[in-house]
Amino acid sequence: MNKLHGLWRGKRTDTLEWAQLDLAEVAAKKGDIGFAVSLETMGQCVGFTDRNRKPIFEGDIVIYRGMSGKTCKGKIVYSGNKSRFAMELDSGQTFAVERKYANCYEVIGNIHDDPELMSGTEKSRAD
Repeated sequence: MNKLHGLWRGKRTDTLEWAQLDLAEVAAKKGDIGFAVSLETMGQCVGFTDRNRKPIFEGDIVIYRGMSGKTCKGKIVYSGNKSRFAMELDSGQTFAVERKYANCYEVIGNIHDDPELMSGTEKSRAD
């Protein structure tokens, strides 16, 4: 079974640190996880990792480097009308996020901590 299935992430309201939550564990504890999480920061894992083996979550900002050499940047969203995760570009155009292209994605930040990465005047970021 995929260990990333049912994995969510959100910022704790007390420490503002990111917490990863497994839905099965939350259910077993009847929802009492011992801390509060900001609902606006909650995002589900897409079910696979990027080229650096980092789990990809809703709200992440990713760079997609295609086999043809094309590169684009967008944020990960859940497309409810299509019941799938997608990469949304600044233009609003969306593309399905697929496991078979996992090595083409690289997480560079997220919309909560690094919103400037989605603007046209991107700041450089040292990791």
